[in-house]
Amino acid sequence: MASSSSSSAIPTRIWTHDVFLSFRGEDTRNSFVDHLYTALDQRGINMFKDDLALDKGKPISRELLKAIEESRFAVVVFSKNYADSSWCLDELVKIMECQDQMGQMVLPVFYHTDPSDVRGVKRDFHTAFQKHQGRFKGDMDRVNKWRKALAAAAGLSGWHIKETGNYQGESAIVIEIVEKILYGTRPCDMEKNFNWYQVSYRGIIFIIVYGSSKKGALYRDIGNGRNWSP
Repeated sequence: MASSSSSSAIPTRIWTHDVFLSFRGEDTRNSFVDHLYTALDQRGINMFKDDLALDKGKPISRELLKAIEESRFAVVVFSKNYADSSWCLDELVKIMECQDQMGQMVLPVFYHTDPSDVRGVKRDFHTAFQKHQGRFKGDMDRVNKWRKALAAAAGLSGWHIKETGNYQGESAIVIEIVEKILYGTRPCDMEKNFNWYQVSYRGIIFIIVYGSSKKGALYRDIGNGRNWSP
């Protein structure tokens, strides 16, 4: 993950939330975000999930800004309609500010959209910004902040879930995100000589086993049978 050049000057913080989830509800609430939320919850990870279904054009609330500031990680799920929401874009601006100023870790997920489209504001993102430029023509500074935040976030290391992918690929990404957040929030749990945990994804139980090498083995329990992959 990219980090701010001033990270050495960032004071130690006590985080209220482990994770803030930023996503466009109509695209991912009943699919990827729901599976990720369940997997994180199963591991006792404290999350703030902005689950508002509609962007009503109201300014982002102080409560939401505070939740972003108090979260150790921010998982941003970019989807085709993410940039349609001025609310999501305001969240993203705040998240990127927190990365630079507070050392927040930002984990981008590109769900059925290409990272280059997010970074360059192309295709669906370009269409959304054409609308924003008309709607917010009196506040272009805000629109430019959105563009800058998108470019910065899309330049970070993250995960790409292609539209032609399958649930096995998504499940592996869910597990990787859970693993990274666990290591960042509860390193002692991940540094034991032997450790294991399980998450469920679409009715399938995945068990992650760690040995002394800290390399995980993924076991998949389907019905009475078990499959595994290194």
